[in-house]
Amino acid sequence: MGLDQWLYKKQKDGKCCKIGYWRKFNALHRWFVENCGKGVDECQQIRVNTHDLRVLLETLKEIDDAIREGNERTMQILMPPCSGDFFGSTNFDNYYKSEVRRTIPIIEKLLNEKEEKYYYQASW
Repeated sequence: MGLDQWLYKKQKDGKCCKIGYWRKFNALHRWFVENCGKGVDECQQIRVNTHDLRVLLETLKEIDDAIREGNERTMQILMPPCSGDFFGSTNFDNYYKSEVRRTIPIIEKLLNEKEEKYYYQASW
């Protein structure tokens, strides 16, 4: 058990194509719920548009700068962790930092595709 997270797009034939997967990156989960899901966290499918992805990318890059500077205050303001059953660590540890850095190229690639219909969903 644990927080499993997917970012996917729906293809023209209606099938889903997974384009990102995270496990227990609770700060990213919180970001999607608050910024795209209107604060509702019920394992529902959350629509994500390209504007959301641009904002997320800018946020991740600012956090990456904060990581290099050792500025946890900025990380706490921009993308704080959230707790939950089996959600993983709520610290700004190496896992948090590596997931921030791993997510940047995923989002950059999506923005280059110029698709419009993305979805985020998590389960735990």
